[in-house]
Amino acid sequence: MSTRILDLLRNLRELMGLYHQLLDSVRTERGALVQADLKSIHEATGVKEALLAMIQQSELKRIQIVEAISADWIEPAQGLTLTRIIERVQGENLKLADQLRSVFNALTVLVGRVRESNVENQRLVEESLKHVNVMKKNVLGEGQPGGPAYDRQGQRKAGAGGARFIAQEA
Repeated sequence: MSTRILDLLRNLRELMGLYHQLLDSVRTERGALVQADLKSIHEATGVKEALLAMIQQSELKRIQIVEAISADWIEPAQGLTLTRIIERVQGENLKLADQLRSVFNALTVLVGRVRESNVENQRLVEESLKHVNVMKKNVLGEGQPGGPAYDRQGQRKAGAGGARFIAQEA
């Protein structure tokens, strides 16, 4: 039993490292979004996607380990949560149970921080898109009713006003 539990602990530590990297990547992505640095945004997104693929592989490995533990313990894998595993291991090896609990708590915090940071990045992108759409409407003369500020000859129309990207004469 201990070998599989140790495999699970190693896997969870691997996941913890990957989530640390993902959190760093999401924070880097935020900096790139704030700076509107397209190249950095693409790089951060690429790193994030690669990390998510690695996390998915590690999660599949974790599921296989838990299934093996459930077969050893003759328990259904669906009901075998990490909390349940910790409780069972605690009776036999308190130190190992504490290590599992520590990694579990760290993973819980990391996943929450990644989720919060990613939601904040999404909000930032959505706000930026709203501003871009407003600017686009202003440039195209759709920002406010009353038509374009300039006629076809490039002369300012009388009575044209409101918010325009180019509203003052040079």
